[in-house]
Amino acid sequence: MEAKNFRIGNLILIHDCLQEIVELPLPENCTDKNTNPIKLNEKWLDCFGFVEETSDNFTIRMSPIIFTIHRNLITKQFMCRLVKDYSFLVENVHELQNLFFAITKQELGLKDGISACS
Repeated sequence: MEAKNFRIGNLILIHDCLQEIVELPLPENCTDKNTNPIKLNEKWLDCFGFVEETSDNFTIRMSPIIFTIHRNLITKQFMCRLVKDYSFLVENVHELQNLFFAITKQELGLKDGISACS
């Protein structure tokens, strides 16, 4: 995981503990060996406020934003479709946070705080 992929506010695992990035660059004690991404799953989507509206489609509604993540029926990976016939693979929590910000210019925060999903 390269530090250039992170933004302040991203959630990652440091020494196997859930942490929110509060400064960049990351502190020196955050090395590739002890800093890991968090794999995106249904629990994390729920923690961010996504609702499963149809089978394998998860949506968050933050007026006027409607943002949907779908699960590929074959690979079971999470994807974000922005245009017809093209989807972005979203494997990790920080990738979802960064994609959401890039598209909406709003931060994707946890609905009940960091401790609810740790």
